[in-house]
Amino acid sequence: MKDNPIIAITGISSFIGANLAVKYASEGFNVIGLVSESKSSYSNIRKKRLDLCEEKGVKLHQFDLKDENSIKYFFKQYKVDYFIHHAAWVKDANSLHFDLDAALSVNVLPLRIIFEELSKSSAKGIIVTGTNAEYGDKKNGCKESDICLPTTPYGLSKLCMTLTSFQLFNEFKLPTRIARIFNPLGALDNPKKLLPSIIHQISLNKTFDLSNCLQKRDFIYIGDLINGYYKLSEDLDRKDFDIFNLCSGEAISVKDLLESIAKKMGKDNSLLNFGALPMRPGEPLIAYGNNQKAIDVLGWKASSIKDQIDVITTEILNEY
Repeated sequence: MKDNPIIAITGISSFIGANLAVKYASEGFNVIGLVSESKSSYSNIRKKRLDLCEEKGVKLHQFDLKDENSIKYFFKQYKVDYFIHHAAWVKDANSLHFDLDAALSVNVLPLRIIFEELSKSSAKGIIVTGTNAEYGDKKNGCKESDICLPTTPYGLSKLCMTLTSFQLFNEFKLPTRIARIFNPLGALDNPKKLLPSIIHQISLNKTFDLSNCLQKRDFIYIGDLINGYYKLSEDLDRKDFDIFNLCSGEAISVKDLLESIAKKMGKDNSLLNFGALPMRPGEPLIAYGNNQKAIDVLGWKASSIKDQIDVITTEILNEY
């Protein structure tokens, strides 16, 4: 890579997006964090993420993915070397009432103009954030070569993003990577999400009502995930289109993970009130990925989430 290349990242007010921006800034990139609103419009954890990004040298730029003129104006100002399209419509992502039209307007429709503008400036390439929800419900470790049959509108919107990216790669010959992510945990996560909420509540010796938590998931430490993205940016030198699972490759029950966290914190498992709530309707019992391709091609492998419990717990407790 050339000295101080410019990378633009959409969605940096998000958990993963902020961690991406900080990572690339630490690696000597000139990072432009693209935000949909003025910074004064952000609050709570999203504002905290943007504050941290700016502290690390990230430059914020207001950027409307639904406005072609806004996109073109940005590319007139900056000759971008790398682009990560991480922003996405995710409200009610697990619901069948997910707003597919809103998702397509953010996740898919801006891609053509982004690819076109990047190709004009001879950019090194683009990384697009996908999701394991593209695969649908599978009992075996999902492979990048598997047929995708998403069972949720959110998964469908992301699969549309992947397929559109492939079509645009063929048209513009812009090196492209799809990062299919699974379940990241760690610094800058939303404190209202399940794991941060549980960690804070049991740290105060308060019980937390849960389902039986027997569902198995592929959890990955956020630091490992971000390193995977960095490997993808290096892999753009192959100048083709490719898809990679960024996952641990392990299926761990939510119950097992939570009990391990409680043990590391020195808390009694009785604080975890398993079975007090029903499981969400339609929730698959198992979902995990196969990461062999990333190991073989990228030389990247995530650590076991159980080896990162101390780090994750410490990061979450010290943030809020």
